[in-house]
Amino acid sequence: MANVLVFTELHDGHVKPVTLEILGKLAGQSADVAVIGDISADQIEALAKCGAQNVHKLKGANLDKYSPEGYANALAEFIKSKNYDYVFGGATSMGKDLLPRLATKFDAGLASDVVNFTMDGGAFAGTRPLFAGKCLAKVEVTGPKPHFVSIRPNALGMTPNPTAGAGTAADVNANAGEIRAAIKEIIKAASTKVDLTEANIIVTGGRAMKNAENFKILNELADAIGATVGASRAAVD
Repeated sequence: MANVLVFTELHDGHVKPVTLEILGKLAGQSADVAVIGDISADQIEALAKCGAQNVHKLKGANLDKYSPEGYANALAEFIKSKNYDYVFGGATSMGKDLLPRLATKFDAGLASDVVNFTMDGGAFAGTRPLFAGKCLAKVEVTGPKPHFVSIRPNALGMTPNPTAGAGTAADVNANAGEIRAAIKEIIKAASTKVDLTEANIIVTGGRAMKNAENFKILNELADAIGATVGASRAAVD
């Protein structure tokens, strides 16, 4: 059995679904969750149902807004205080920025953008796409632990975890350390649609749409069925 930490992001107070995908796939392992900031009781319960044993809420100065250096410093300090074999996270915009920084701090390996994995005997073996998905590579991570893994959202699916975790929540004093480049403000788009990389349903158009005006039809359809609009490369170009 491996000792695993899953880093979760929050969107409007809710755990990103990729975290629940990872926890479901980690059935049989000892899995904790780390989150920067506070998290509601119902979200902790959702994590516990998927197998989270402990939920660590990292709190401290300069952690109210995402900062690559601050988050990496805080998480690295926390991880060093534990004995984790693996650290998982979503291959989201934040995850792609944060996990490589963390791996560098530990001089450890990172398997990125993984779409499937097993943990036989507590050892990670994963699959990741190459050449725009034209082939799949088998990946393992060697060298000093903890090993780091980023999972592509929606790749694993919601695998039920038959063993619920205790979901014990605790605050952790975290130190953001030196931040050389601080983010002053994050301006969110007005759109209420789910991010394209995390959407369960995508309505997409191609060259036949002819122009941007015609995409209004797809937007109306997407709104009606709770989907997100995408486009082929030809339409984007």
